Amino acid sequence: MKRFSLALAALPVLFLVSLGQAQSDDVDLNKIVVTPSRIEQYSGDVARDVDVVTSKDIERSQATDVSEVIGKFTSVNISTYGGPGASKTVTMRGSTAAQVLVMVDGRPINNPRDGQIDLNTIPLENISRIEIMHGPSSNLYGSQGMGGAINIITKEPPKEKQKTEITSSFGTRRTYVERLTHGARIANFGYLISGDYESSEGFRPNSQFNAKDFNTKFEYKLNSSNNIKLNSGFYKSKLGTPGPVISFDPDDKLGTIKNFLSFNWDFKQFNITQKLKMGLSARVDSYSNFGAQLNPSFNVLYKFNDDNNVHCVISRSFRAPTFNDLYYPATSMGKGNPNLKPERGATAEIGFETKPFKFLSSGITYYRSNYSQLIKWASDAANVPPTPQNISKAVIHGIEFSNAVYLPYNFEFDTGYTYLRAMDDKTHKFLTYQPQHKVDFGLKYKGSNGFQAGITGQFTGLRYDNVTNTIKVKQFFVFGMNLSKKFKNGITYLFSIDNFTNRNYQVIRSYPMPGLAVTSSLKYEF
Repeated sequence: MKRFSLALAALPVLFLVSLGQAQSDDVDLNKIVVTPSRIEQYSGDVARDVDVVTSKDIERSQATDVSEVIGKFTSVNISTYGGPGASKTVTMRGSTAAQVLVMVDGRPINNPRDGQIDLNTIPLENISRIEIMHGPSSNLYGSQGMGGAINIITKEPPKEKQKTEITSSFGTRRTYVERLTHGARIANFGYLISGDYESSEGFRPNSQFNAKDFNTKFEYKLNSSNNIKLNSGFYKSKLGTPGPVISFDPDDKLGTIKNFLSFNWDFKQFNITQKLKMGLSARVDSYSNFGAQLNPSFNVLYKFNDDNNVHCVISRSFRAPTFNDLYYPATSMGKGNPNLKPERGATAEIGFETKPFKFLSSGITYYRSNYSQLIKWASDAANVPPTPQNISKAVIHGIEFSNAVYLPYNFEFDTGYTYLRAMDDKTHKFLTYQPQHKVDFGLKYKGSNGFQAGITGQFTGLRYDNVTNTIKVKQFFVFGMNLSKKFKNGITYLFSIDNFTNRNYQVIRSYPMPGLAVTSSLKYEF
C-alpha cells in the first residue's frame, strides 16, 4: 500500500518538523502547546480543547506508565488488562483504540498492523510533557486521529553545564524501578541519555514482568531558532500473560522489542495575537488502493478578555484500514479484505472557558461526531470466518466539564466530568467499553518547604462487553494518594498508594485489576 500526503494549512509547515520545540526546563510549559497547529502557541490562543501534563506533574503523580498520567482527563478512557506490563490502550470521545493517534515528538507510533499503541511501552523518564488534543486531527496528521491525538514530547538536553538524575523505587509485589538520566551542554552541542529498568512479580500467577529501555538525544543549535536533532531508542520487555480468569493460562509469555532512529530539524514560527482568531486548514492523503482523502477543518476562537473565551470547531477525519484489516491471512480467526474503504468522521464542537474569580477556573465543551464506513469484522453465514467490512455507523456526542478551584493555604481542587453517548446508528446499541459517565478529581497541596501531597480519585460508569449490550461490566470507583519531600541536598523522597481501599474491579471483563499497591522512591539530582 503506497501513499503520499500533502498538508495545506493556514500556516504551512515546509519541512518535517519535530513538535518537541519548547524547552523542558523550569518554565511555565503548561501555557505552551504545539499539537493543535504544529507551531508553538499559548494554550489560551488555541481554538481546540487541549490538556497538558508536564514532567513535574508526572513525577508528582508517581505514575508507573503513560496510561496512569493521561487517564485522569475528561473523555480519555484506558483499556487495561491488569497490572505492571499488561497491555494498556487509549480511547477518546467514544473512539476505538485504533482511532486515537499517539505520537512521540510528532512521530506517529501506532502499530501499523492493528492501529493501536501499548502505552506501557513508552518510557516515562524521558518525557518533558504530554499534550492531549481532544477531537479529530486528520487535517494536520492524517489517518487515525478521529477521536483525538496525543503528542508525547521528550526532554531536551540541559540549557547549560550538565545534569544527572538517579531514581530508585520499590513497591508492593516486589516491584522495582531504576532510572538514570544524564545530559550536558557544550557550547552549541547538547546531549541527553536515559535508561530505565523495571521488574515486578505481578499480582496474579504468571503475571511477572520485566523491561528495560535506553534512549539518546543529540542536538546541535544552528542559531536561536534552528536546531538539528538525532534521536534513538530501544525497548525490550517480557511479560507473563495469564489471560482472563475464566480460561487461565499458566505459562503463556509475551516478548516485545522496539527501537527507533529519527533525524529532525526544528525551527520556530510566530503568529500575531488577535482577539478573534479563525483558522482554515486541510490535508490530502493519497493511497494507491483507495484514492485521495481530503480532510478540512475550520475553527474560531473569540476572546472576550484574558479570562473568558469561546471556541468552535468543525472538522472531517478518517482512518485508513490497518494491515490486518486488509491483508490478514486466512485462518479460523478470519481473513483480511483488500477492498475496504477508510472510515469517515465529521465532528462539530463548541466550548467555553472562564475564570470568573481568581480562585476558580472552569471549562465546558459539547461535541457531536458522526462516523460512517466503520470497519467491523463480521461473518455472512454460520461457520464462516469473519472478514472486515465497512458496515457500521455511529453517532457520538458528549460533554466535557472541568473545574479548578484554588483554595487558601496552597491547596487546589480539580474535578472533571465526562458525559458520553456513543451508539451504533443502525442497532441503536451502545458501543462496547464506552462509559456514559466518568468523574475524575484531585486535591493537591504544595508547600513552600518542598513538601507536596495529593489525593486522586476516579469513577467509571457501567460499560458493555458485547455489541448486543447483554453483558455488562460493573462501574467502579478507585482512589489513591501521593506525597513527596524535596531536600536541599538534591534528594527527593516520594511515596504513593494506589487503590487505597483495595477494591476488586475490572476495566476489561474477566481481567482483574491489582489491589492496594504501595511505592516508595528516592531521587537524587546533581
